[in-house]
Parts: sequence; structure tokens; C-alpha cells
Amino acid sequence: MSGQVDRDERAPLQTMPWWVAVIGAAAVAVSATATTLWLLSIAGHDASLRIEAIKIGLSVGAGTGGAVALLLAVRRQWLSERTQAHAEDVARITHAHAEAVARDNAYDATQRRVTELYGKAVEQLGHANAPVRLGGLYSLERLAQDHSEHRQTVVDVVCAYLRMPFNPPLSVPAESQKPLVDKDVGSSSAETRHGGSDVREELQVRLAAQRMLARHLALSDDRSIVDQHANISGIYWDGMRIDLNGAHLVEFDLAQCRLGHADFRYAQFSGGAIFTEAQFDGDVMFDGAQFGRYAMFAEAQFDRCVTFDGVRFHGDAIFIEARFDEDATFVDTQFNGDAIFSGANFSKHAGFGKARFGKDVKFVSAKFDGGGLAWFDGVEFSTRPDFTGALARHPGDRHSWPDGWHIHPGSPSGMAPLVRQ
Repeated sequence: MSGQVDRDERAPLQTMPWWVAVIGAAAVAVSATATTLWLLSIAGHDASLRIEAIKIGLSVGAGTGGAVALLLAVRRQWLSERTQAHAEDVARITHAHAEAVARDNAYDATQRRVTELYGKAVEQLGHANAPVRLGGLYSLERLAQDHSEHRQTVVDVVCAYLRMPFNPPLSVPAESQKPLVDKDVGSSSAETRHGGSDVREELQVRLAAQRMLARHLALSDDRSIVDQHANISGIYWDGMRIDLNGAHLVEFDLAQCRLGHADFRYAQFSGGAIFTEAQFDGDVMFDGAQFGRYAMFAEAQFDRCVTFDGVRFHGDAIFIEARFDEDATFVDTQFNGDAIFSGANFSKHAGFGKARFGKDVKFVSAKFDGGGLAWFDGVEFSTRPDFTGALARHPGDRHSWPDGWHIHPGSPSGMAPLVRQ
């Protein structure tokens, strides 16, 4: 930019007119002639003086010519400097243009390569052979590792793959690497097919996709740092949105992970579902989801609204010391196993209307803090719920507690213990 400013401020170059040279020559002749004639008039008829007068006149003419030559030399130097500066400007502009062209060419080449890799990887995900699908999955992961601007797109593709229809084995092994036996597939056939490949192979592809999400959403490097198949390090991808609406997830594990908006509506969790110490920065929706075994949300943190409306927990639901910073609703939710909310903190509304609890229910030392209300209208309990040590903020005790529980009488405004009648 400074070079451009210098060129703009530089005076325009003007050609020396021909008459300047004529004036210079005339000045030399006139100065020599005038000096000689003047000195000859003074010398009179003395020959030696006249010779000296002529010498002095010629010297004056030579001096005048030297001055003119000096001016011309100064102009030549100025022109030379202008020429050098111009050459440098041209070289600098040419170099900058070449660099810009090289950058553009490199960017275009990179974008073409990224597009080709992305297209090929997506095509591989739709292949009939499971190893090819695995290769496409890992190609997408490497692409996202090298180009952060494409990470959300890659996550969207992986989530879309997990949302595709899948008929899993009737029972899922506790360890993802344990081979499935015939009885796991179902009584009708030991070779149930999915997308042209054996269900066992498809299960491995889906487990790899789930591990990929967990690997790059994990805040801690202590878990699943490197995938044993792809040998890819687990670099955290910040701010990812997860859309697994209707997905069938097997032994799903997002423990110690952090993600933004998450949509798990109507998802089916075969085996366990682990969200221990997970952090949700955006809204979270589990409405209509089915948890086949246990669901672990111990110490999970929900920064925005979370809904579990209409969820079916077929195993234990563990929310020990979970933190709900905004509204949390479990309306019409069915808990077939134990429901443990001990130590949980509800900062806003805690809605459990019409929920059904099939086994033990524990809200021991839970806190219902903030301006929201606890709502247990129409709740069905198979055993007596335990709110021992639970505290609630009670503006006039407008909460709706389970039968037999209420704010301790006479408690001052603020946090007060729950007691049983």
C-alpha cells in the first residue's frame, strides 16, 4: 500500500524540450564572448594581456558549459532513479500479482480436492460393502480434521447415516468389539441383511460412527484418544450440532463430551446410553426416545432447556448431581427402572406431570432452586418417592409436590427443606 501511495504522489515525468539545449549552448557562447570582449577592451594593445583575456574568456565559457553539463548530469541521475523506482514498482506489482495468482490457484486446487474427497467419501458411505463404508467414514473424519470449516457438514453426514433405518440384533453385546453370535441376530435368520451387508458388519460401521462423534466431542483426552482402527487422534470439534432424531444408537457413549444443540427425539438406544459429565450448551430434546437399558446422566450439565417428554426408560435412569440451568420437563415420561435424581439441581421449571415411576424414585438432596416451579401433577408411583434432604425455593409454595410431601411449615422465604406428612 505504501508503494502505491508513493507512485501516486510521484510527479509526472516531462520530456526536456529541444530549445533548452539551444539556450544552454547560447549561454556558453554568450558568456565566453562577452567576457573575452570585455577583458580585451581593458587589455588595450598589450599582447600578453590580450592573450590572458582570451584565456579567461574561454575559461568562463568552459565554466558555464560545465554548469550546464552539471545540470544535465543531475537530470540524468534523477531520470535514472525514476527508472529504477519504476522498475522496482513493476517488480513488486508483478511479484504481488504472482503471489495472489498462486494463492488463488492453491485455494482452488484445495477446494477441488476437498470436494472430490467429500464426494468420494459420501459415495463410499452408500456402498454395499461394510469395509468400504468404514473407509468413507474415516475419509470424512480426516477431511474434517484438516479443514475445520467442513466439520459441521461432516457431523451432519455422519448423523444422517445413523438416522438411516437399521434392524439391530435383538440383544447387543456389552462390549462393542465382542462378536455377535447367531442368537443375537434373531430367531428368524442368522444372516439378517441391512443395506446389502450382514447386520454384524453394519453394526460395526455404526459403532465406528458413534465413536467418531464421541472422539471429537470429548473435552478430556483421557478417553478414546486414538481410534484403534483408524489411528486418528481425538481433537475436539467445538460448537457441533447433533441431529440424531429417530436414529437407532447402540451402546451410545457421550460421557465427558460437550456439544451444542442436540436433537435425540424418537431415538432408540439399544444397550446402555452414557451421558455422564456431558455438557449441553444448546437446547436438548429427547422427546419420545426409547432407552433399552440404563441411561446414565450423572453430573450432566444442561445449560439450556431440555425435554424428556414421552420418553420410555426401560432400565434405570440415573441423573445423580445433574444440573438443569433452564426448564427441564419429563412430562408423560415412563420410568420402568429406578429413577435416581439425588443431588440434582433444577434452576428453573422441573416438570414431571403425568410421569410414571415403576420402581424406586429418589430425589435425595435435590435442589429446586430459582424462579421455576416443581410440578408433579398426575404422577404415578409404584413405591413411595424419597425427597429426604431435598430443598426448594418456595414463593408461597406454589409447587405441586407428590402426595405426602410439602415445604417445611414455617420456613422463611428462600430455600427450605421438603418434609413428609
